[in-house]
Amino acid sequence: MKKRFSDQEIVAAIQGGNADRELQFLYDTTQKKIRAYILRNNGSISEAQDIFQDAVVALFQKVLKREFDLQKSIDGFLFSVARNAWITRAKRINRTVNNGIAMASQKMANQDHYLNQTIDKEHREKVLQLLDRIGERCKELLTYSVFYRMPMEEIAHRMGFSGANAAKSQNYKCKQKLIRLVNDHQHLKTTLFK
Repeated sequence: MKKRFSDQEIVAAIQGGNADRELQFLYDTTQKKIRAYILRNNGSISEAQDIFQDAVVALFQKVLKREFDLQKSIDGFLFSVARNAWITRAKRINRTVNNGIAMASQKMANQDHYLNQTIDKEHREKVLQLLDRIGERCKELLTYSVFYRMPMEEIAHRMGFSGANAAKSQNYKCKQKLIRLVNDHQHLKTTLFK
């Protein structure tokens, strides 16, 4: 069983210049919480790792300057720094972060907003019917790639593809499937693209 470290022990180790075990402890405990938060809020694993690293650097700087208040928990400090950094980054890259709003309803609102801007109700219903006909997996993939413009690496991670190339290949196949459906239904084609 791995040793648990108190906040006082972690601070003393950082100040002593030998905090390898204590740092590993933070990776094993706090990083998991931060990763879970960022993944719930449209982030990727690599983004979560970057944010955690930044939070650890902030902790080390505070401790080495003797500015860290031991009345506060290290876990809480790291999570707060990471959360604020993620909100800032998400705003900068124009993503929606879940601050108490149900993620599912927010995604639906984003889809509805996009659809309402580009097509009227009749067209919207037809597009949604078409998306339903290409299968759940293709619908999910195209939602990520078209509506949210997610990078293929992130889509691969979210959907369990072996990598970005596999996600890109499947994305192409799904688009072709949708194009064939539209072409097979001339009345939809003329209604959608008039």
